[in-house]
Amino acid sequence: MLAWALWPYGETTTSLALQSALLDPNQPCLPDTLELTRPERMRLGETAAFAMTLTVKNCPDEAGRRHPLAEARMDLAGMDLLPSGDITAPLVSAGPVRFTWTGAASTGGPAAGQVWLYLKPDLNDERVPLVALDMEMEVLTLAWLGQTPAAILGFVLLAGSAGAAFFIWRKGRPDRRLAKHS
Repeated sequence: MLAWALWPYGETTTSLALQSALLDPNQPCLPDTLELTRPERMRLGETAAFAMTLTVKNCPDEAGRRHPLAEARMDLAGMDLLPSGDITAPLVSAGPVRFTWTGAASTGGPAAGQVWLYLKPDLNDERVPLVALDMEMEVLTLAWLGQTPAAILGFVLLAGSAGAAFFIWRKGRPDRRLAKHS
């Protein structure tokens, strides 16, 4: 029980090449690839990190240039995600653009949802949908216990077992105080 509550689960990464028929491929500052990193599975009550990373191609650093905006949103059933709603970031050549969320599972079982990515080429333009990525993960429970109650119960059982073993070991040893006086 203690191992179940404390053993870490791995992460999985999904990579996509981004292309949209709605955008001019010669336009500068377009996202080129998307990587979504998320836990493979998580325990009820556990907090996990989710990240979407965009690489940007052909984005000159010109003074006074307005960079397109990327908007990302994540919804996952049974998960309390922060931040909620849309996250906005400019697409610049200084490095990858990273969107991050933290999530805590509120129910056990399968959790399904989507991640959306939109692009606003200019501040006055409508946003253009680039991708809607389906995702699914499993939220695990142990006899309806979440991570924290299972860890506490595991520590209590471990301490109780150690105490019982010590008591049995101590009871089986001859008392040395009596052996000295005989």
